[in-house]
Amino acid sequence: MKVFWQLGWFFKREWRRYVGAMIILVFVSVFELIPPMAVGHVVDGVVAGDISTQTLLWLLAGMLAIWGVVYLLRIVWRVWLFGAAAELGSVLRNRLYDHFTRQSPHFFRRYPSGDIMARSTNDVKAVVMTAGEGVLTAGDSIITGAAVLIVMVSQISWQLTILALLPMPVMAFLVNRFGRRLHHTFTESQAAFSELSEVSQSSLSAVRMVRAFGLEQHQMNQFDQVADRTGEKTSP
Repeated sequence: MKVFWQLGWFFKREWRRYVGAMIILVFVSVFELIPPMAVGHVVDGVVAGDISTQTLLWLLAGMLAIWGVVYLLRIVWRVWLFGAAAELGSVLRNRLYDHFTRQSPHFFRRYPSGDIMARSTNDVKAVVMTAGEGVLTAGDSIITGAAVLIVMVSQISWQLTILALLPMPVMAFLVNRFGRRLHHTFTESQAAFSELSEVSQSSLSAVRMVRAFGLEQHQMNQFDQVADRTGEKTSP
């Protein structure tokens, strides 16, 4: 959740697209609840034998229309949500470049070129995914979960709903525990990727010297070791 607070300035700037995408997600969640209910009505009518062919055709046409509307709405919210996330990537890269150009030589001695490249590419990509996929996952979970609960309580049984929610505290505990472990692993993998980028950049920038002194095999062995460490830290 901390990263969402840190990106609050961008959410305020692009609030129209995010709010619009969330509103459309609400409509999509509601529309997606209609076809299952219609299918249940059709099945009950067929079993009871009191549904006419004309009614059945109208129900099928209505479900097709709803699916078509949902398809179009999904396109709209994806354009708004992921378009805003892509805009964030552009803003962050421009800010990073402006920040790097203002630094002293001591900064570049402290942070090698590979580390700077990793922060400008992989780290920015992770933040963009948070502003896109992360917001989508959080919003969709809350909206869909609320819609399902409302339907279960009002249309099925509130007692059954309570029973279905009993495992939720345990799931919340497990998600929190594994989420912290995943965050730690992600931090290590980002650091490993930074090291790999630095080795790659150093080898390519000094390729003439490496070939002149016959150090190709040494550089390959060094790169293999770093790549293996990176693979171990980034693999699940």
